[in-house]
Amino acid sequence: MKRQSNTTPPSRETLRGVIVPSQWDNEFRVTGMLIACPGEREVRVANLEAFPMLHLLERTEVELTGTVRKDGIAETIHIDRIQSLCE
Repeated sequence: MKRQSNTTPPSRETLRGVIVPSQWDNEFRVTGMLIACPGEREVRVANLEAFPMLHLLERTEVELTGTVRKDGIAETIHIDRIQSLCE
């Protein structure tokens, strides 16, 4: 019996949402972030180490462009570009 995959092909997208911490180490340093988008969509940042400035933008609205991968209900974005939307 062949196992069916719940993954979809990656797509290039521009997302708008708020950067939210989602994971911490044992010293309470943020080690993971996600983008909280309208409609309760949450997309995890896959390449946080490439964009350390995201830590400075926590809880602010941003526009991100990158490759989004979906595996079941979980989504991740590999970011290429960030634009802060705060004034």
